[in-house]
Order: sequence, then structure tokens, then C-alpha cells
Amino acid sequence: MAMKIDMHVHSYYSNDGLSNPKELLEKAKAKGIGFAITEHNNCDSWKKYSELNRQFNVPLIFGEEKKLYIEEKLVGEILFYFLQSPVISNDLFEAIDEGKKQDAILSVAHPFDFLRKPVWFGFRKLEEVKTKVDAIEAFNARIYFNCLNKKAENFALKNNLAFTAGSDAHIPKELGNAYVFCNANNLEEFRKCIKKKQAKIEGRLESPLVHFYSTFRQIGLIKPKKE
Repeated sequence: MAMKIDMHVHSYYSNDGLSNPKELLEKAKAKGIGFAITEHNNCDSWKKYSELNRQFNVPLIFGEEKKLYIEEKLVGEILFYFLQSPVISNDLFEAIDEGKKQDAILSVAHPFDFLRKPVWFGFRKLEEVKTKVDAIEAFNARIYFNCLNKKAENFALKNNLAFTAGSDAHIPKELGNAYVFCNANNLEEFRKCIKKKQAKIEGRLESPLVHFYSTFRQIGLIKPKKE
């Protein structure tokens, strides 16, 4: 059975997200996909999703997209999947160690996107962490230039790393724009599929205009619709 999981999704529990958990679960159910909830720097939505998903029974991975630093200098973001508890440290290598202790899957988010912070650099320490993470986000649907996704995919291939892919959805219509798929009957099989580098990715780029929603949410011009 083919399982499809959008592995990069935000709701209003992220400071720039507008989706509410119920509408994301409804949309995922209608599309026949699952998703990883990866809020920015928090895991506050997990309880809400757990409660709501009793109704929808969508394949749901609990994770986090975390900004990480070395000596207070931003390095970039890592996606943590299959967490049991939040990652506490903001230090790059301490956070990686925390994720490993939970047997999480770690994937470097949009590693070559020079338009995200740290602007012009992409992920600053890619060479140093490539032996410590499991995967590279090889397709991000919110990236401006698809050549940067291709660069990420090639880096993963060159360094024998697994692929992840996600919509990076901040509004409901983005959900499912990119996903990982493999033959799996449950999330544990899906997890093993990624680890064994047997998973494949699909995706399409979203219009750059969706970034305005995130910006307007951050500055308070748009407020999320909560349950």
C-alpha cells in the first residue's frame, strides 16, 4: 500500500501560519495523504492534533522545525520527525544529540535556500552535519527557485542521505504540494522506508505569493481562524 506523507506543515501554532488543525486534517483526509506537523520552534499543537485525529485517522507524524545556532549565530533549520517530546536546546549539535536520543529522523530543511535566514548563506554547517543527520529536504514547495531543490537532492545523493519533501504549508491550500511516498502499511514501516532510503518524493512549486500570507500573519495584518 502506497503511503503519502507531506513532511513539512505548519498551522497557527507557528507564528506565521494561518491553518487550523481541523481544516488540515479534513484536507488531508480528502486528499488521502498524511502529514508531519512541524511547527516553528515548538510542539504546542501535538495535543490538539492527537485529540482531533481520533475523528479523522490521518497518518500523522509529530515533529518540529527548529532554528539552530552556534554561539548565538543562526545556522539554519532542521526538521525533527517522530519525536516523543520537544527538542529543548537551540544549539546545533546539542539539538542533534537530543533528537538522536529519541531515535528521531533528522532532515536539514531547505538547505540551499539563500532567501531564508540566514539570508545568502543557506544552511551554514551542512558539511559538518551531513554525517549526523538522516536526510535532506530534497523538495520544498515554497522555495523560489527549483534549481535549489535539485541542488539539495544532488547533495543527498552524493552523501548517501535519505530524501524528505514537504509543502511547507502555512495556509490550507498548500497541503500536499509535496510529499514522500513509499510502500508502507503504517507509520513505523514508513519510518523504516525513509531510513533505508527507499522512499521517493513528488512535488510542485507553489506561487511565491503565498509568502505574503506568512508575512501578513507575522505583522498582524491577518489573523488565523481558530476553532
